[in-house]
Amino acid sequence: MSSSIGPNGFHDGEAPEYNSSNDDDGDALSKLCDNPAYLVVGSDDDLVDNLPSWVEDLLTQHETLAAQAEKIGLEPSSYVTVPDRGSNSELGDFLGELGFTTDSSYIERGPGSSIDGVVYVRKSKIPALEKRAERELQRARKAVVKDGRRTLKPGPLKAADIHEELERLVSQAQLQDPEYRAKIAQLEDLERSSDNLLEVVQDREAEVARWKAQAEEATANLAGVNGLILHWVDQGRLQSDRYAAWTWAVEAEFGILIRGPLLKLADGRAFAVEKIFQIGLANGAPAVVAAIDAREPGVQWLTIDSRVRRGLYNGGPLIWSEAVEWSKRRLTWNQVWWVIFGFHLTGAQGHLFRLQPRAAPDTGNEEGPVLPKGYLGLSPEQQTRWDQLLKEHWGEGIYIPPRPTKR
Repeated sequence: MSSSIGPNGFHDGEAPEYNSSNDDDGDALSKLCDNPAYLVVGSDDDLVDNLPSWVEDLLTQHETLAAQAEKIGLEPSSYVTVPDRGSNSELGDFLGELGFTTDSSYIERGPGSSIDGVVYVRKSKIPALEKRAERELQRARKAVVKDGRRTLKPGPLKAADIHEELERLVSQAQLQDPEYRAKIAQLEDLERSSDNLLEVVQDREAEVARWKAQAEEATANLAGVNGLILHWVDQGRLQSDRYAAWTWAVEAEFGILIRGPLLKLADGRAFAVEKIFQIGLANGAPAVVAAIDAREPGVQWLTIDSRVRRGLYNGGPLIWSEAVEWSKRRLTWNQVWWVIFGFHLTGAQGHLFRLQPRAAPDTGNEEGPVLPKGYLGLSPEQQTRWDQLLKEHWGEGIYIPPRPTKR
């Protein structure tokens, strides 16, 4: 159970939330908290930092008297109650001793209510409770003085104790000197300040240790990330080198020129990829389109689409980002023909096709092979060599992951 408590323990008007499915509990608490005749401190598990100001002051005086009794050599608990300020249970007992109600026996509630442990008091009783607490505190002070004087009163003096008695008398005389007592108080303040500074230093050292550990962890992580980035760079460089070696080999052996999206065969025919994987070349590199048109006036522009199979189900066409992953990040406009031929080479779950105009009188487009069989103009032996070169330079295989199922 938790409650929303205002300054100095005064409730802010909202009923505490009670961990129960019984509506009678909420009704009972609302009636109590909304009743202007009561001061609700909180539940028995929500007292820390919610005490009324006069209770806080009284608790401070109890702590002071307990410390004084301990310095004299007395047992503090014999005179005053000093609860742990961080303990709800001890604070609840302390408030109960002061006269607060710490249960639900006087709460108006329904037959099904089960709340307990609410700490509250009638506001009309508070002045009397304060006076009684002050009287009891004053009696405790007098008891400490009486017992302290009895404890500190010297016994019969023995000759062997004469030096100790002289020192005791000097100490007692000094304690009666206001200037000396002021110095003692100053030293105690310095000691407390020293303890506080030591605690601050220890906290700072702990923070520095945490920062150092975090810095070491971050450095280790950064080293790992840098290593991974270098690995990716090396892999990209190796792929680029394999692609370049492949284009040089096919140009040297078959006279086939491959330059980015342009494929020019030995007989002079030229093909260029205009659109593939839902991305058009003109959208990102219009200057390349213009350069190819100027260099190869008879170039045949191709619009290429895909149909892939994922697991047991047919999926839609690949988009560019999927094709990048599918091709192990080989796909760029510079290496697009490498990916097109690699798709056929690996026998992936699906195929690429070219959209071509239907024959008259039909209209629209129909699917056709990207390059019909024999379009490369290679003999059977050359075709075998072509496939061998592509396999040698392609590298590891291809995998098309399934798309996430929409629910």
